[in-house]
Amino acid sequence: MQILSLSLRSLVDTLVRTETALGDMKNQAHRDQLTGLPNRAALEIYLESTIMDMNPEHETLAFMYLDLDGFKLVNDTLGHQTGDILLQKAASRLREATQSMISLSA
Repeated sequence: MQILSLSLRSLVDTLVRTETALGDMKNQAHRDQLTGLPNRAALEIYLESTIMDMNPEHETLAFMYLDLDGFKLVNDTLGHQTGDILLQKAASRLREATQSMISLSA
C-alpha cells in the first residue's frame, strides 16, 4: 500500500510539473520576449474569440494599430541596446495609458 501511495504521489508531482511547464511554454509562445506584451499570435487568438463571443447589437470592438516609424534608424544610429530600451519604455507607457482597456499586444 505504501508503494502504491508513493507511486501515486510521484505521478501527481510529475503531472503538476508538466502542467506548469506547459503553461510556461504557452506564455513564452504568446509573449514578446523583450516587452512582455502579448505578441501577434496572442492578439489573433484574442481577436478571434472576442469577435465570435461579442453581440454586435450591444457591443463594439475597437482596434488600434501602432507603428513606430523610423525605428530602424534608432537601431542603426544609436544601437540595438538603445532600441531595446526604447521599445521597453514605449511598452510600459502603452500599458499605463491603456490600463482600463482589455488587451494590449506587441
